[in-house]
Amino acid sequence: MIKEEFFNAVIAYTSTPDNASKLWQEVVAQFAERSRHYHTMVHIENLTKDLVSVKVSFKNWYIVVFAVVYHDIIYKATKTNNEEKSADLAAQRLEGIGVPAELIVRCQAFIMATKRHEAVDHEIDLFTDADLSILGSATDSYRL
Repeated sequence: MIKEEFFNAVIAYTSTPDNASKLWQEVVAQFAERSRHYHTMVHIENLTKDLVSVKVSFKNWYIVVFAVVYHDIIYKATKTNNEEKSADLAAQRLEGIGVPAELIVRCQAFIMATKRHEAVDHEIDLFTDADLSILGSATDSYRL
């Protein structure tokens, strides 16, 4: 599901399908790192499934898709700047495909909200709630 959503989002801003493939390969490689336990492609898929059900609540679904994909792309359990680094990488990649600056800033706001999961606005709150939805699941779903 997320791969299709991501490709649609990328293609909305660039006419080169190869861009989507290259970006996707980077995403998959990052989320496949062996040091990850929870912040994997499974998490990204689950987040997407949760948010698709409220898709109409977002002004720009593609920006939400980018936030889903990039919000944990940089992840080192011992670091406290994962969100900042993820937001920076998202900005670089989105700039590279021609996403307008104000939408990049919005994507970064979604990503940065996952640092504290505090109320910001309706859209971001939906995003951060979905990001934490695993905590309402059966314990075996998130136990390491």
